[in-house]
Amino acid sequence: MLQDLSVPILKIWKDTIALPLIGSFDDERAERMITSVLNECTSSRIRYVLISLVGLHSFDDGIKRTIQNLSDCLHLLGAQCIIIGISTELAITIQSLDSSIPTFATAHAGLEHILELQKYAI
Repeated sequence: MLQDLSVPILKIWKDTIALPLIGSFDDERAERMITSVLNECTSSRIRYVLISLVGLHSFDDGIKRTIQNLSDCLHLLGAQCIIIGISTELAITIQSLDSSIPTFATAHAGLEHILELQKYAI
């Protein structure tokens, strides 16, 4: 149960989930997160994954690598990774992420982006 709580996945819409990253990450937790998200995406036909960085204590190369790996895996499944909760300080440290990953300062802006994508997908 504790492991499930360490990777909370929130269902937003039928094809959208949110993943709030909270606390610190090690390799085991990062691997568990990627596996959980990919399982959820395949079982629920998820197209959009909002990753919130608001609750992170720090942002290092390991977290960058984890987010990039998750984004690459999601792309292979036909899903899109969208990062939200970018503060000014965080923007400076994550500048090396793949520029194809949309990033937004707020959850509201990220959700608006998804609504726009859904409008054109129909």
